[in-house]
Amino acid sequence: MGCSTDTKNTFFQPVESTIIIKLRSNTLYKSKAYLHQKYIVEGLSCQQIADNAGCARTSVLKFLKEFGFKTNKPGSNRNRKRGLAYGQHSDERSDKRELENIKKMRELRDKGFATRK
Repeated sequence: MGCSTDTKNTFFQPVESTIIIKLRSNTLYKSKAYLHQKYIVEGLSCQQIADNAGCARTSVLKFLKEFGFKTNKPGSNRNRKRGLAYGQHSDERSDKRELENIKKMRELRDKGFATRK
């Protein structure tokens, strides 16, 4: 390392390393009543339940299936805001800026301007 022995002993003293392993003793996710409350009543996702219980999402999913709860397909989030449905017009949307832009485009179109050549 290019240092003298005295320098090494002064600056690089051995450190006792203690590794603390915290075992997850929380087994809430294994309780049918707990899963019913969180998943059915409160409507939490598997990931949210896993975060609260301190376990993996797949563990929660495993016990939900084991207890016979109907689970959603992966990626189907019940709390996600959806876009416009098929056939729904953007005028029905409450986004103010979008409505203003649509209004301006219609005014320009009425004056003879077009978006296509």
